[in-house]
Amino acid sequence: MKKKFIIAIIVLYLVMLGLYVQWAFEHYIAGTMFFSAIFLGSIIIGYISYHKIHHKFRKYSPFLYTISILSGLVLISGFTVMAAQNFITLHRAEKLINNINHYQKASGHLPESLNELQPEYMSSIPRVAGGLKGRTFEYSNGKGYDEPFVYFEDKTTAVSLDKNEYYLKFKTYFGVVYFYDSKTQQWQTIWRHTHHEPDDRQYAFSGMLFSIWK
Repeated sequence: MKKKFIIAIIVLYLVMLGLYVQWAFEHYIAGTMFFSAIFLGSIIIGYISYHKIHHKFRKYSPFLYTISILSGLVLISGFTVMAAQNFITLHRAEKLINNINHYQKASGHLPESLNELQPEYMSSIPRVAGGLKGRTFEYSNGKGYDEPFVYFEDKTTAVSLDKNEYYLKFKTYFGVVYFYDSKTQQWQTIWRHTHHEPDDRQYAFSGMLFSIWK
């Protein structure tokens, strides 16, 4: 019985963690607030059910406290998972950039899509690590762009790409978009909602890890 209970707790924790990570990849603030509400609500309701309500409801109090503990663990470990996934994505992006450059040097032109790197340069095209499934990197070369290429909806940021230049972009947790263009050969980090570059205090935790790792 005890073994089944432990297994059930582990499964419940993993399910909650998966839901949080998946939700937070699209809506980090909403997902965090939701699980924070579960954390606080379970403590409050568990306390009330044990001390303030009829004794027959006391049996639900341990379950509520368990949910509260699991929610707290999800919030803590979820942040670690998100930072790790961002770190992994940056590493994958650097591998993509290196292989794109090798492709361009060998063929004299840029690939039309990342799929052209297969199988000679990469056995498979890596994906952005985020949520449970991730997503594809956004890539484009400068072919066909006569005007500055605008890469945000509000058209406040633009970059001109010629046929020998390209960009690579991906969205991460914590409201940060990473954008690499071969003209500057540098990564830019821009807040997804404000489209302004974050200052040093706001820079994504995973970005700092990656800078140290490099």
